[in-house]
Amino acid sequence: MATLTVVNDDTLSPADRAHGGKKFGCSGVVNLETAIEMMGNVSRQTIDRRVIEGKIRKGKEGGRLVFCRQSIIDYLRSIEV
Repeated sequence: MATLTVVNDDTLSPADRAHGGKKFGCSGVVNLETAIEMMGNVSRQTIDRRVIEGKIRKGKEGGRLVFCRQSIIDYLRSIEV
């Protein structure tokens, strides 16, 4: 498993700082279908709500919609019982 390095310097965007100093895509990005599967086959609307709430991060890579894998992992860890 890859080691996650948290960078705490001026190269971080405000969004990166808001997400614990983790750069977008630091552990890879996933497409919508994979994000849905990672989150337990939730609906697209649930994914959109989590993005609006700031729980997971989305962006564009090469013109396609992608989600930050680490933000999904962090979100799932935060809701573990």
